[in-house]
Amino acid sequence: MYWVQIDAMEKEWEKARVDGSITGNTITLKTQNVTSVSVVMNQLPKHFAVGDKLTIIIDGTVLKTGVLAENDTLTSHKDGARWTAGIITYPQLLKRHDLQGPVDDAFTSAFIVVKPSGTSKNALFDKWSKAEMNRFVEQWRMQFRGDPVVKMDYELTAADMAVNLIAFGDAQSNKLIAKLNAKLPIKWTANNIQAGSATYSAKDHGLIMIYPNPLNQRHYIVLNSGFTFREDAYLNNSKQIPMLPDWAVVDLNTPPDFVHPGKIENAGFFGEHWELKKMVKE
Repeated sequence: MYWVQIDAMEKEWEKARVDGSITGNTITLKTQNVTSVSVVMNQLPKHFAVGDKLTIIIDGTVLKTGVLAENDTLTSHKDGARWTAGIITYPQLLKRHDLQGPVDDAFTSAFIVVKPSGTSKNALFDKWSKAEMNRFVEQWRMQFRGDPVVKMDYELTAADMAVNLIAFGDAQSNKLIAKLNAKLPIKWTANNIQAGSATYSAKDHGLIMIYPNPLNQRHYIVLNSGFTFREDAYLNNSKQIPMLPDWAVVDLNTPPDFVHPGKIENAGFFGEHWELKKMVKE
């Protein structure tokens, strides 16, 4: 239904379903494989005014609520076998719809490009990262016909945490990455990139990664990457697909080309709880 938005159960999103009806001031919903339901008031087939009292019945659970604004969205989530009002909170990170990666998933909803205000201690990385950032902004305009929102790292506000953040640089050059670096699963210092048991010199390697933003885990932080298909795919839309998984270590001694951002030294997907899995190449 166009007036209901849902979050599906992990690994069951393709079977998710909601059926609904409206009788008087009662909205009745029946769900299958759904963890969260939002009723979008300004899209309902029946108009409700601000202040109207409503009853929402979800799978037999009766919830009393009301309309607070014309564009109100009434959200409920499943707590065991029953439903309760409010936004779902997850006790731990897990991959789910709109938060499952890979890198390119961050560009299917609102995002801000976060420019570094400083300079990395590693000159080769600094040059590569800033070139990839400028390329992304230019190519987004050429391929998707829009201008990305771009902010300096020191310009970010609390409100900006409500969208995906695409940060370029490292902890030395970008204030946002410096704030989040210790909370990311791949350890990255001025000297090394530590991915599991594999260690790479930060002097000539870069890190690309997507991960739930520790400052708002309903949205992504992406490091050093725009959309991952490159010039080789521009004339054939069958090639315009994600070319990288959740993370990649890039050897910067090999310059970027029309297919790759450099030599992909190692890459992989995070696990179901966004944990770093055992890698094939260690």
